[in-house]
Amino acid sequence: MTAYTFRVHDHQVEALDWVAEGLDQASQRLSQGTYTTLRTFEGRKFLRLDAHLDRLERSAALLGYSVRLDRPRLRHALARVLERCRFPEARVRITVALENDLPLPQPEVYITVEPFRPPDEELYRRGVRAITMLITRADPRAKSTRFIAPSRTLKAGLPQEVYEVLMITGDGKILEGFTSNFFAVLEGRLVTAGEGVLEGITRGMVLELAPEVLPVELRAPRLREIPAFQEAFITSSSRGLVPVVVINEQVIGDGTPGPITAELRRRYEAQVRREVAPPE
Repeated sequence: MTAYTFRVHDHQVEALDWVAEGLDQASQRLSQGTYTTLRTFEGRKFLRLDAHLDRLERSAALLGYSVRLDRPRLRHALARVLERCRFPEARVRITVALENDLPLPQPEVYITVEPFRPPDEELYRRGVRAITMLITRADPRAKSTRFIAPSRTLKAGLPQEVYEVLMITGDGKILEGFTSNFFAVLEGRLVTAGEGVLEGITRGMVLELAPEVLPVELRAPRLREIPAFQEAFITSSSRGLVPVVVINEQVIGDGTPGPITAELRRRYEAQVRREVAPPE
């Protein structure tokens, strides 16, 4: 899928003279830094754009840089990029370059855009398969472009039926996916890691909505508990809530997406419709 990258510079939006095969390839051509990925809704609207920008600044701080984004300029740039690309829906990545000679706190910012194609509805009806892998990140709270290449390389070598890789610790805690946050329903509670994971925007919305459906326990589920999972799902900004029905060959529940996941997805999508707004 063709992705176009634009540099936001001196109140101008400049198209770079190359294109990439997707957001990840584009990221690997840019300077190292922090990034956030989001999608549009209803054409040119975003969900919790400020939360994404907040996370960019927090990630930069965790990586040792003090960054304050010029938000009005960035919002204007996003609107201009969407207008120029004219995709019915877009998947957007904002990258803040941290390894260059420009003075901070106003580093170079890049906007990469590709057409957004929603996941096949069959994914939500049937659920997906995941595996676990012992892997750690220097600081999981910081969304760094350094993690893109190794994680994609590892995933590319896996069987096609594996939809997501769940990262685990040496003592068997299930933290999050390569590109998602992870939740399990266990003994009538929604269990997800409360620390050591990226603060996903969709994850945050689920944690806001879930207490009206079932109790929430912020602690990492464990490998040994997988056979007892009643349901499981992953979350991301581009996919929302995706049911997980198999982990490491262990069938979750009865092997089909469960009612709690379906109800949380329904509430999430209703909240999305209430909140989406244009960038400016």
